[in-house]
Amino acid sequence: MKGINQPFYRKASRCWYVKHNGKQVRLDESRAQSYALWHKMVSQESESKTCGFTFSEMVYKFLDDLQHNRSSRTLEWYQERLSLFLAEVGKTVACHIKPFEVLAIVNKHKNWSANTKRNSLRAIKRVYKWAHINGLLETNLMVNLELPPQESRELVVTPEQMAVLEDCLSEGPFKDLLRIAWDTGMRPEELFRIEADWIKGEQITIPPKSAKGKQLRIVYLGTQRSQEILAKYATAHPLGPLLRNTLGKKWTRNSIKCQFQRLRKKTSISLHLGAFRKGFCTEALKAGLDTVTVAHLMGHKDAVMVSRVYGKVAQDKSWMIEAAKRAKRSGRG
Repeated sequence: MKGINQPFYRKASRCWYVKHNGKQVRLDESRAQSYALWHKMVSQESESKTCGFTFSEMVYKFLDDLQHNRSSRTLEWYQERLSLFLAEVGKTVACHIKPFEVLAIVNKHKNWSANTKRNSLRAIKRVYKWAHINGLLETNLMVNLELPPQESRELVVTPEQMAVLEDCLSEGPFKDLLRIAWDTGMRPEELFRIEADWIKGEQITIPPKSAKGKQLRIVYLGTQRSQEILAKYATAHPLGPLLRNTLGKKWTRNSIKCQFQRLRKKTSISLHLGAFRKGFCTEALKAGLDTVTVAHLMGHKDAVMVSRVYGKVAQDKSWMIEAAKRAKRSGRG
């Protein structure tokens, strides 16, 4: 085959060799093993002609398409999750990467949750599917890549836990972020995106282009504390993301994860930012708000998600016992 000649044997070294691109490449002492290696080289050479670009080149083409056709939030989601693979296999020819290699990269991160691993693998599958659909790859090499099952995140911040956090955290950007999350029940991505000109009095108006589902989203500020915190940062950051870390950079899921890991060492409390949203919902229901009102406060169209996902009143056993007592006060027996 052009570029890779057939193997030849050298008696002096008692080994088989092949000439590839003008250089002699040592194969193996065994004839059978040498021919197997030669066939693999030929196969890879053939694939390289079909797919002569690296993984990073493929990813950047994919991200460029997202930048022109999808929201900035979608672009950032993929950028964050693909950065790991770019660092590991960015220079590798895209069609030479196998599913088990992708899994090995993800599995090296022992502290990652099943959902974090799942989302990283989802990103890889999407890139290869896009490349196949758009004619960059003859086959989708990741079509059979298995994703770990999605785990339900049951963690909910309680008022008692919030009090502990208030006591142990120093005043600063992270503590302010958690206060806003607790007071408003906003989605993590909404918290990361708040801008100064979205704040008017007692509400935050998120424009459709920056909101989930491209629908206008209004967040109501129910505490004076939240209003004061946001006003402070609006003065400091009149342009761009309002809530930033101590370095003045926008918060990301990874930077938040690092903060929660440090917090767990101090308090033995395991949390994630979404747990504050569930805590907000749970406390609102316990305060007597109906599910429709709570749903609108959280940015849902109806009460289904509140009942099914966010309302975790059943985790508060003392509340459930008191609820059972109230249920029988007007009854007989």
